[in-house]
Amino acid sequence: MILLVYKTNTPHSEGYRQGLGVSAAVVAEVLRNTGKDVRAVGMFDGYELEVYLTQTSSINHVVIYAPWIDIEFLTGLVARWPQIQFTINMHSNLAFLQSDAFAVKIIRQGTELSRHATNFTISSNNRITSEFIATAYDAQCPYLPNLYVVRPNERYEYRGIPDTLHVGLFGATRQLKNIMTGVGAAILMAKYFRPVRLFISGGRVEGGEGILRAVHELAEGHRHFQLETVDWMEWHEFTQFVKTMTVQLQPSFSESFNNVVADGAAQYIPAAVGPAIIWAPERWKVENPDNVEQVAIKATELVTDAMAGFDGYNALQAHVRRGVQLWKEWIDGPTA
Repeated sequence: MILLVYKTNTPHSEGYRQGLGVSAAVVAEVLRNTGKDVRAVGMFDGYELEVYLTQTSSINHVVIYAPWIDIEFLTGLVARWPQIQFTINMHSNLAFLQSDAFAVKIIRQGTELSRHATNFTISSNNRITSEFIATAYDAQCPYLPNLYVVRPNERYEYRGIPDTLHVGLFGATRQLKNIMTGVGAAILMAKYFRPVRLFISGGRVEGGEGILRAVHELAEGHRHFQLETVDWMEWHEFTQFVKTMTVQLQPSFSESFNNVVADGAAQYIPAAVGPAIIWAPERWKVENPDNVEQVAIKATELVTDAMAGFDGYNALQAHVRRGVQLWKEWIDGPTA
């Protein structure tokens, strides 16, 4: 069995939650659909993980989503369970890690541990980060990307251009998410194209405490523009809400995968994105996500492009096919 473990304050929680819990649960479901025995479980700490290993004899792979167990405990864990292949899957591209010194420390210490323990590696859900770690630290660093359950959708039909655009700008509030540029782009769309209702996420303010205050100041006083903050939702509820959007904005400067854009793509909802969201169709990407006018123009083009949503659905499917193969190669090993 392959065990995917994410940090939670609710011990032994399973299923679709939020953040990395969603990422782990989705990977587990996709891999189960290929015949693999995979389970995603939330745990509070390393001691809980060891108890779980003691009680479950069939585990042969453990993927720890993001670094939340210190290297001293991991070193002992790896030594006590030599028959299990462990990896810590880094959860973002390098730029996001500038606000997570513990994660950077674990990369350094973990790659050192991997030189002495054949059943442990650092891995990454971002190809660029994976290649950097492998080169900078002279260590193996498998690329284990986020996956997505792309279910058969209803027949694709272009929705047309509504009188009022519903625009989504979702995700955790972080500096590198470039939320202000997205809000500015929505304001320009309301000024030059159609009235806009812009929806942004509330909660999960992670290093961006002043961003939402600035966003609300920017949104004041514009005609044909309405800003609404929506509470954080459970994943299944959120995907239904995303389905009501006309277009999404995600001009992020740095990314690993971006679940929110995938939530839309799986339902034919296009998104104006930065180049950091590598899997997205080229026609969705803004050359310079720091240019508010370019983001507004791209989003407007996508609303008027009858095939934009269909292209995103196909791009997500292609990413998942490639990703499944990478996961299988790691699980089955080099001699399989």
